Amino acid sequence: MRYFELSTIPNLVIIGQDGKTLNPNVAELIEEHGIEAYPFTPEKLDKLAAIEKAKLESLESVLVNGENDFVIDKSGSKVIFLFCANIACCYCITFNNLLIISN
Repeated sequence: MRYFELSTIPNLVIIGQDGKTLNPNVAELIEEHGIEAYPFTPEKLDKLAAIEKAKLESLESVLVNGENDFVIDKSGSKVIFLFCANIACCYCITFNNLLIISN
């Protein structure tokens, strides 16, 4: 562990055929992307980053439908409001009802 100066656990170090460290920790990549993270090359990491960027950009396409644009507010600013609630929580139900009324 000292050789690789590990600061987090779990940690998965990728070592090349020449014995050099190719990536000091791919555990987080595996956690986020599963098997799609393999092989842990720079090209693959770039591809995963592009996929994540596309996912973020696609949120707007989900929230815009014709004239109903739930991303742009009246001032022209981009606003995204995500509300997650527990249906058993009386405060959440009350707040949800207020959101419905104000819309």
